[in-house]
Amino acid sequence: MKKFIAVIGNANSGKSTIIQSLTGCRTRTYRGRVTDPTSRKEIEVVASSPQEKPMSRTELKRMLKSAASRSQSTGLIIAIQPKKKTNKRLIMEEIFSLASRYRLSPYAFVLSPGYKDGSHAIDLTDIRTRLASPRVYLQAINGKRFSHINASI
Repeated sequence: MKKFIAVIGNANSGKSTIIQSLTGCRTRTYRGRVTDPTSRKEIEVVASSPQEKPMSRTELKRMLKSAASRSQSTGLIIAIQPKKKTNKRLIMEEIFSLASRYRLSPYAFVLSPGYKDGSHAIDLTDIRTRLASPRVYLQAINGKRFSHINASI
């Protein structure tokens, strides 16, 4: 089954940097498809969160559809801020809801604490409650020690 992977964290916590290092996308604001030159497998990438850099529902749906339907696709990875309200921008619950419509297997990795500021821990119970689904694989990752400890995950 194809995967929907969310890297969740507060502003400037290192979400985009982690996605860039895992996927090899060119920039921390990258949005598009990355293809592994050896296996030819693809992944759709949204390296900058829709809360920081606006993204329309139509654009996200297009990327989700591509991730779900392309034979070489392994899924989609996206940076998400856990903000509860934003002015006309996609929120975390809506993003996961859209992903479920395309039958992508949901994974959420929460940066707590973040890379740049260890004081902004995120409540995993709150995230699980807001996503309202026991099917979402949820795991905390220590953003400050990501490259040393969490790279093997």
